[in-house]
Amino acid sequence: MDYIKYFNEFTTLLRKAEKKEMSVHDCFSRFLMLFSLSLETANTKVLCLDDSKLEEKYLSEVRLSHAPEMYAKAFSILVNALTSYPGDFLGGYEMSIAGPGKRHVGQCYTPDAISQLLAKCVIPLKSPSKSKPIVISEPSCGSGSLIIAATEQLKKLGYGKKDFYFVANDIDDKSVQMAFIQCTLLDIPVEFHTGDTLKQEYWYRRPTLAYILNHGYRR
Repeated sequence: MDYIKYFNEFTTLLRKAEKKEMSVHDCFSRFLMLFSLSLETANTKVLCLDDSKLEEKYLSEVRLSHAPEMYAKAFSILVNALTSYPGDFLGGYEMSIAGPGKRHVGQCYTPDAISQLLAKCVIPLKSPSKSKPIVISEPSCGSGSLIIAATEQLKKLGYGKKDFYFVANDIDDKSVQMAFIQCTLLDIPVEFHTGDTLKQEYWYRRPTLAYILNHGYRR
């Protein structure tokens, strides 16, 4: 099954999750909210932190949904897509349903092919340092395309999850949700922040499980 077929099946399930008057774009936004909250809740359980607010927010979104089980099936499509083609599935999907309107607000997600080319040009061809991990900054991460491509390149060069991690920011929380979900599923160590990189102002933090397990956790 190629990406187009994954996209089509993903859309079908999102539409079944809600009533007809709800747009597929709004269905997608709810999907991102549900599963970013779900993965965050799982992280708080690993850290033995209070997750009651996250669970309350998650359950409120579930109650608003017409057929929430369809979102779970859509999530399985995402897992299958990333297993077959490790890349920015969600960013590509967002661009496919947004049309030119997304570009009018100056928001376009980097295609996987360009991200892969940039990763090959930027990642140094040297053996990993075992003394301390490489820290890679991504000040405008979008849906995580460059992070995913850079990780694939680092793996080819022999780097493991303990040898590097990313610190990634974006002012758009929906973009951060996409990147967080995909990087969690792809087991990439990333410390995500929603905020203004230029002003150094950050409002929300989402570390992936791979980051928590391999690089500790600072509240």
